[in-house]
Amino acid sequence: MSIKVYIPSLWRNLTEGKARLEVEASDIAGALESLEAFNPGFKSHVINEKGEFFPYIIIFINQEAVSPGLSITLNEGDEVAFLPVLAGDGT
Repeated sequence: MSIKVYIPSLWRNLTEGKARLEVEASDIAGALESLEAFNPGFKSHVINEKGEFFPYIIIFINQEAVSPGLSITLNEGDEVAFLPVLAGDGT
């Protein structure tokens, strides 16, 4: 099934500048695999070598934050975003 993935500006160098990509996936793991197939290196910014999400990644599905998990089921037309939480001291 087709889903749309929002790409934060921080990672658009991995997607030839594209802000949104359409991929085929039925779960988060499949979405990451599809992104990696088209954009090698993308997955390493989201999950570590153990297959766990980095603690600074927030996943949104249809603009709702969800707990990170590879087995989260996706539906046709879902919009997914993997967003890095960036911290700063405000200066």
